[in-house]
Amino acid sequence: MITRLFAGPLFVVALTVPAILRAADATPDKNTDSKQAVATPPASIPDPTNDALLDSVKFKGRLPSGWGKLGISDSQKQSIYKIQAAYVLQIDPLKKQLSDIEAKRDAEIRNVLTVAQQKALADNASAKVAKKAAAADAKKTTTSDAKPVAPSSNSTAKVAGTTK
Repeated sequence: MITRLFAGPLFVVALTVPAILRAADATPDKNTDSKQAVATPPASIPDPTNDALLDSVKFKGRLPSGWGKLGISDSQKQSIYKIQAAYVLQIDPLKKQLSDIEAKRDAEIRNVLTVAQQKALADNASAKVAKKAAAADAKKTTTSDAKPVAPSSNSTAKVAGTTK
């Protein structure tokens, strides 16, 4: 199921990445200023509404939340999936760029701390991880140790040796 879900977008990526890389190699890098980190989407990303090759491929994906109740036709679903696949090519590099920027920011923030503060921060982080792992282990042992008790068929069971 998962392979079917990603087969369409992967096909689009496989077709467009070489074109994007060739276009990037062909154009000289005009932006050498490291302070300008704003990315612009590549111009070679296919338009999902009029690409003949994309029309021959049947895409699989997920509709946005609540859209399944709208009575969307199969052709509308395919159009939505094609658009999602095309935008993945723009979104994924931006997500990577965002995570790189956040990592750089976090490193610069940590550099403001003294060595002792950095050590204390690392100790706090490792203690937090250890506490979370211990809680997960405790949860595993309590759920695996608990034995299910079968309800008795006679809720007013008589105790042996007693008579009325």
